[in-house]
Amino acid sequence: MVETTTTQDIIAADDSENYSDLGESLASDTTSLESQVRDYVYENGRRYHGYRAGKYVLPNDETEQDRLDMLHHIYLLLLGGDLQLTKLPKNPQWILDIGTGTGIWAIDTADKYPEAQVLGCDLSPIQPGWIPTNCKFEVDDIEDTWTWSQKFDFIHSRGMAQAIHNWPRYLKQMLEHLNPGGKMQLVESAVTIYSDDNTIAEGSPLQIYFAKFAEALELAGIPDPSENLKKYAEEAGFINVECHQKKLPWGGWPKDPKQKELGRWSLAVLETGFKAYGMALFGRYLKMDETTAEALCNGAFKNLYDRRVHAYNLQWYISGEKPADS
Repeated sequence: MVETTTTQDIIAADDSENYSDLGESLASDTTSLESQVRDYVYENGRRYHGYRAGKYVLPNDETEQDRLDMLHHIYLLLLGGDLQLTKLPKNPQWILDIGTGTGIWAIDTADKYPEAQVLGCDLSPIQPGWIPTNCKFEVDDIEDTWTWSQKFDFIHSRGMAQAIHNWPRYLKQMLEHLNPGGKMQLVESAVTIYSDDNTIAEGSPLQIYFAKFAEALELAGIPDPSENLKKYAEEAGFINVECHQKKLPWGGWPKDPKQKELGRWSLAVLETGFKAYGMALFGRYLKMDETTAEALCNGAFKNLYDRRVHAYNLQWYISGEKPADS
């Protein structure tokens, strides 16, 4: 059992009739990026990365970009507006954001630390062109051998669970590319869906979705790493490794206003999230036809509109430091 710090206990459900969920409360210089990486691949009506095509299972189209930006907002809410849970080294000069996606975390961080150079890396060149002068983006496969000449003071890695096949190697490369005393933070969502009061029915689309999702991830060679991340970090050589969990409700069912807000934003993300995570995996690895896969995704999302379903997900935060004498 991994020792963790969980910042929320059981989330109390709102039993009142006077709330509504997503439908009512939320409206339903990078010239180094080469042109060939924009030769995208299309599958299940969605657009996927062209560089190293097929390696990553999530799309990169505008629908996904909107979802990623909303997810960034959720992370800000979870951390009270902070961009990371761990404290950065004093006066960071180089910061790396792995799996930068739309680049929103890197851009916010560049604005917050104007004296630092912030580098975002991703398989997809979907970042904006109008960015802070101290921020830049590169297209690369982070599972290749890292070739950056500079060392970093902080490395941020978020949402990489479905991208990394070899976590021990990934973390060793991370350690090697940190300055002595530099820090890293991993942020990952558990693949499992939880309910403290057992309100996720066995055989429901929501339950079946996550069983099939875990099965597909195993076949793809990218099983849920969350419970092993602390061990991987320590074995890689990081010190002062900390592990924190935060509950993220799915739906507006919590009684607490802050938790309810998080839950509603979760619905906004999940409206396209079930398909973003599931369609490629179900088709490629479970050989599920598109109609069946789409029906399962839609059914799982519909389950979350039942206010009797008190579902939540766990967000894992792992931080560590490179020894000062290394």
